Amino acid sequence: MGCFCRNRLPAPTGADGQRPGDDGPAPEHPVLAAVGGWLAARWLPAPAWHPEPDWLEHDWPDPPMPPAASAVLLGLVTAQAACRAVLRADPAEPVEAARLARIVDTLNRRTAQLQALDEDRRPWEALAGLNDQVDTVRRAVAARVFDEVQHEGAPHEGAPHEGVPLAPWRTMVAQVKALAPMVAVGQVQKLDFTDPRAVDALAATVRQLRRVTLPELQDAPLLLRLIARTDAVARLRASLGADPRPHPFARVRAAVERRAQEAAALLPAAVRIEGGSLAGMPLRQPNPGLLVNAETVRAARTLTPDVLDRLRWQVPDYQDLPLLTVGATVAALARAMASLGENPVQQQPCDAGCDAGAASLG
Repeated sequence: MGCFCRNRLPAPTGADGQRPGDDGPAPEHPVLAAVGGWLAARWLPAPAWHPEPDWLEHDWPDPPMPPAASAVLLGLVTAQAACRAVLRADPAEPVEAARLARIVDTLNRRTAQLQALDEDRRPWEALAGLNDQVDTVRRAVAARVFDEVQHEGAPHEGAPHEGVPLAPWRTMVAQVKALAPMVAVGQVQKLDFTDPRAVDALAATVRQLRRVTLPELQDAPLLLRLIARTDAVARLRASLGADPRPHPFARVRAAVERRAQEAAALLPAAVRIEGGSLAGMPLRQPNPGLLVNAETVRAARTLTPDVLDRLRWQVPDYQDLPLLTVGATVAALARAMASLGENPVQQQPCDAGCDAGAASLG
């Protein structure tokens, strides 16, 4: 049947004793934020990059569609996977698409209950963002990203080598990055593009996903706010090793502030904000190892010109696909809530008052 169960929603804000806004804003740490941005721009920390010489010799084809279109296609198959995993409804199957419509309809019926959960999310998001920066810096320190910088800002003698120079590989990296969305589509769909039937199977799935119709969300901005807040709390719990919700916000904030101070102390003294800019950082080139590696290159090589010619599709705009505008949002909310407790989606009525049976059939 499918129902966004009214009995599985989190307790309202007032019940958990938290008023983040009453305890002041979340702390900020400019150095950690700047270092986090510097690391992200260089795809660090990451394992050492070991490109293979024959990657340069491969004649990499152009992608079959513009980046926006390939992003929509990837979004479609990713939304299908999320609905199957979290909502247990495959939108490519008409009967299960009808179940998904019931889930959306019953979620709309919970709007009043969900509004009671809609406390000020910004302090939680800011606190989770700072804690993310702490974790990133700690991982970078553990990966010895800063080993070549002394406290005076000079390189250490015998500092670790930066790895393979990127300059000769920039064109190849850009070519593989352009094909990465299609590689991801194949991975999500578990397709082997060396099989001539793979493109036909993908086309059949996409046709079904394009046909999905769903009720409109009664309050989409509310759901997006709840997803953001729930995800922020889930990230804090995963990092801190404990659920922060039973504790006063000020206590959680103090714990993250301590972690931030400890992480900042791990950085060389030369790393600082000077004249509004980050100074004292090591000389590091981008490391594409997380994206352009043996596994990705092997998959990208299956995208031959013949395969890509068959993938030169006209893809609808994002806003014209209910599975993206509605289904993906509902799956994201259910996944976020499940990460902190029970999955709110039930497949069968939980009591005699269940209203799923009266919900839309799509």
